[in-house]
Amino acid sequence: MLGSIAEFRRKFENPILRSRDSFASDKDKEKGEEMLKELLALVNRCIIRRTASILSKYLPVKIEQVVCCKPSPVQAAIYKSFVNSKAARAVITDEKKGVVTALSAITNLK
Repeated sequence: MLGSIAEFRRKFENPILRSRDSFASDKDKEKGEEMLKELLALVNRCIIRRTASILSKYLPVKIEQVVCCKPSPVQAAIYKSFVNSKAARAVITDEKKGVVTALSAITNLK
């Protein structure tokens, strides 16, 4: 469909890249656009795009449930360790500063 690597580069990659160069001639830009359109037409025949409007006809209704449960002893220990960490305390005590985000505090636990 797209040929060998060498054929693909010769037919599609090189003209497309040449057309995007700041010093490309109008002829190169036109050729690149033409090859890009041809490549997109070839590739789009193989890609199935399923939008939410199409999928909603075939999928069941989405139901979200929140289930509360007690953490295991290991999970509770990890949580306490996180809450007592320097990074978490810095966020809690100095929210205005906001230097440490929740994500960075969690990654500091590693």
